[in-house]
Amino acid sequence: MGTDAPILCGAARRCITPPPEWLPQLRGLQDVTFTQVLDDLYLRVLALRAGADTVLVVTFDCDKVPCPQAYLDAITAETGIPSEHISLLAIHTHTAPIGGWRPNEGPNFILRKPAEVQAATHRYEAFLQARLLEAVREALERLRPARLGWGSGESCVNVSRVQDYYVTRPDGSAAVQCGLGRDFSVPVDRRLFVLKAEGLDGSPIAFLTNYAVHNCVMIRNRCGRDGGTLLSSDLGGNVSQMLEAACPGAVALWTSGAAGDVNPLLSNEIFYPDPATGTQTQYILPAGDTAPLMMLKTLSAQHYADTLRVIRGISCSLERGSVRGGVAWAETPGRDSGTYQVRLHLTGIGPLWMAGVSGELYTSLGQALLEKLPPEAIVQNHDGSLLAESGYIYDDAILARDRSGVLPGRHDSLQRPGYIREALLDAAEGLLTKLM
Repeated sequence: MGTDAPILCGAARRCITPPPEWLPQLRGLQDVTFTQVLDDLYLRVLALRAGADTVLVVTFDCDKVPCPQAYLDAITAETGIPSEHISLLAIHTHTAPIGGWRPNEGPNFILRKPAEVQAATHRYEAFLQARLLEAVREALERLRPARLGWGSGESCVNVSRVQDYYVTRPDGSAAVQCGLGRDFSVPVDRRLFVLKAEGLDGSPIAFLTNYAVHNCVMIRNRCGRDGGTLLSSDLGGNVSQMLEAACPGAVALWTSGAAGDVNPLLSNEIFYPDPATGTQTQYILPAGDTAPLMMLKTLSAQHYADTLRVIRGISCSLERGSVRGGVAWAETPGRDSGTYQVRLHLTGIGPLWMAGVSGELYTSLGQALLEKLPPEAIVQNHDGSLLAESGYIYDDAILARDRSGVLPGRHDSLQRPGYIREALLDAAEGLLTKLM
């Protein structure tokens, strides 16, 4: 239970772009190498205090937070803030250095990389922790009386990425195969949520945006020197930087909603049905093609305009309230043996609830969680994802459709069909009972 008290707010950010001399030894998702930086990476901290309770919301321009347990322990040791009051969220950009322990992620597992890459990765992980603690200190030092408000609108820059392919077999018969693509007929969550914090003088302190989309416009791009990959914070990170440029001194956090099955409208990686056979075909734009840069510019500008439209309608009126947080584990039987776990993290800010999950929820599961939560709530993917081997959190309908196991993450998933929806809802209900 939280105590009704005046709300204090502070925010800070730190650049986490690796120094140029580190870049050649670091690796991105699918083991890509970076040659140049398109736009900087940041971590951002939002601190909220009411009475004796403080919550921290931290976003990293990374695909996943590399060492969440070590980072949580370090923050708690320095500040005394309990770990269940700290959200460590990754925006899930696909064009940033990766780190952390990922035994079920194929080429992303650190022990499968050369010694010099392992050393550089550990150095970057330590660099992130140092930057994190700096930003947390600054956000807490800048705490001041604040008013909060939030609102929602729509942004149409996303699309379902699960597509059925109608394949012609060699004997002329037909088959349906599930795969990656774009299915405009499937409804996706286009709700764009924005939280605004301002000082009592009306000056903006921070924004927190939530939207369901993969940050993968620039995935596996070859726009850099000699066909290398450009490092980028992608769609979400670019929108944050645009908002911060428009509101000097404010910090703009961006978080991903339930986007396990949702892609941006445009991407460097394209899937389509082969005209002759109907099978899923992948195309990655060739080295030197600048189309991904235009894709990123176009989608970021539209998403930013949509964000501004929501912000213009927000009235900040919440000056008193409570802040609180709690963690529960949704446990189900594992695919072959053992258990499959998803960490559910609830953060309450007055009447607003943020539900963070340790993986990539599919749309229907995110909607089910929202139906279980109070009316003013959002769902956030990648809250301390590497605290559990949750991976993609599929719904049963998708698992039934993907009979060949070709969707991302299926090969290494520990999830067994038939259990996770009820386990998540039970965990949410238990946490709400404890925190309300």
